[in-house]
Amino acid sequence: MEKKQYFKLFASCIPVKGAKESIIMDLEREKWYDIPNILLDVLDKNDDTIDNLKIKFKNKYDKGIDTYFQSLVNNELGFFTSNPTMFPDINSDFLSPYKLSTAIIILEKSFNFNLKKVFKEIEELGCQSLQIRIYSTINYSELLESLKVFSNSRLKIIEIYSDYYKDFINSMNEIQLIDSRLFWYLFDNTTLYNNQSIKTPYKINWFKGSLTKLNSEKINKNNFSCNINFFTEAINYNVGLNRKICITSNGDIKNYVNHNHTFGNISNTMLSDVLENDIFSQNGNYHNNTIEKCRDCQYRYMCLSNSDIKIINNKKHKTDDCNFNPYTNEWK
Repeated sequence: MEKKQYFKLFASCIPVKGAKESIIMDLEREKWYDIPNILLDVLDKNDDTIDNLKIKFKNKYDKGIDTYFQSLVNNELGFFTSNPTMFPDINSDFLSPYKLSTAIIILEKSFNFNLKKVFKEIEELGCQSLQIRIYSTINYSELLESLKVFSNSRLKIIEIYSDYYKDFINSMNEIQLIDSRLFWYLFDNTTLYNNQSIKTPYKINWFKGSLTKLNSEKINKNNFSCNINFFTEAINYNVGLNRKICITSNGDIKNYVNHNHTFGNISNTMLSDVLENDIFSQNGNYHNNTIEKCRDCQYRYMCLSNSDIKIINNKKHKTDDCNFNPYTNEWK
């Protein structure tokens, strides 16, 4: 007796439907493939044998179904099997032991909070990524001393963005000795940008021009993240706002730097209390499946947006409009 044949996508290959086009995310290889919506409709109904699946479409697309399935097999996105129940879907739970995932701190000459105290709070919350943006010359000795807080911490990465200042370069060698997880991004409007006489024991990422304070978003395919960690967080939370805290140069605590709402000032508010705030938690829970336009986009599980959320007629919208139109499948 001939065995019934089924088609099955690999567990790490996730089909995502959009308004105009769809994709398959290969989370293991961190790639994605554009597919027509009709193929996703076929895959959505693919809980039966291939023969019965063709019958569901009244045998109009038999040749197309065979061609599509073989193409997916050739690209190692799926396989034929007679025992589909032996291959369960991927676990979509997002689990993290860290109360805080990302912190952004704005430093200017006028900043008036205790940097070491703030760093200690960030470290205690298990923060994984710290970004420091420096818009004017500061007390680099204080920064140097404060960064020592992270010498034996769980922090994975420290990014420092700054306009070029000569005394900053002179401090870099000392700072680099504290922690090899530091990454430098320097902006320079002077001839020093191409000056090869500047010697440091590591590579500096130079950018011509000035570090801008503008925080308008521009979504780009090159910035998409297609992996299991990002995907599982994206279907459960708002990746751009979940467990993210920003502190402005005057100490105001926000979910992101260009948001209007503040959760107090770092001088008299504990970051741990902010993480328990209902509004803060709510922002992190507004994942893209709950937001107008985003819910119809095939890239919604790969896209990082820090936009604030507004509610109009009980519907959620992002305040920063994306430059991709999922209804026409066009980029502005």
